Amino acid sequence: MTISIAPSIETQSTFFEREIRLFPIRKLLVNFLEWLLNSYLQKLNNLLDEAYTDIQGALVVLKDYTKEDAQRDLPSVKKAIKLLATYKSLLDKAEYLGSKDVEIKINLVISSLYDAEIQMKKKVFAGQSRTSAQPELIEAMASASKEALQSALSR
Repeated sequence: MTISIAPSIETQSTFFEREIRLFPIRKLLVNFLEWLLNSYLQKLNNLLDEAYTDIQGALVVLKDYTKEDAQRDLPSVKKAIKLLATYKSLLDKAEYLGSKDVEIKINLVISSLYDAEIQMKKKVFAGQSRTSAQPELIEAMASASKEALQSALSR
């Protein structure tokens, strides 16, 4: 009995012959996908730049807001924060599509929105006293904390 490596080599050769024939098509597809990604990243970067600029401009205008203005616009800011946090989470899972600029810019936009929210909340709640926690609530929290600590230590 003789052993031959020819069938194995022929199988590999057939595979590479097919790859050589399909390579131009695959290269074209890869180039198209890279172009599509780069185009999307450019649009996303421009959108984030525009959003950041708009929010920074809004921060200047917020100084002149009345309590009523802040109450009116605060829900929109909260909604925008939630939407951007969701979008940031999606981008994070996709590793910001390989773009450090996108990661930096989305964080700047979200941070700016939080700044706007803080300024609005200061206007909305100006003059209101802070409510102190009721003694029963403080005692219940302390008791729960004590029980959790004892449970953790007894393990």
